Amino acid sequence: MIVLTIFVLQLLFQFSRSLGTRYLAKDNMHAAAAWGFAIQVLWLITTWLGVKAMDDMDYSMISAYLTGGVVGIYLNYWVSPPKSIKE
Repeated sequence: MIVLTIFVLQLLFQFSRSLGTRYLAKDNMHAAAAWGFAIQVLWLITTWLGVKAMDDMDYSMISAYLTGGVVGIYLNYWVSPPKSIKE
């Protein structure tokens, strides 16, 4: 269960980080600030889990961390940014 959690959180982190960068490139301050908060929360959690996985030498957790990050970046190119945040 923890492996799936790590995968999903890392996917969300990379996805939100890429999405936040896209908003910054469009000079959308409100959206960039909202996504920036989500990025910081996810960064804190995924970093803690990644360091714990490395400390425990748990290769399934390490693989989930790395794979979730790659999939999150890949998905960002297929998903259009939501327009619900004030532009």
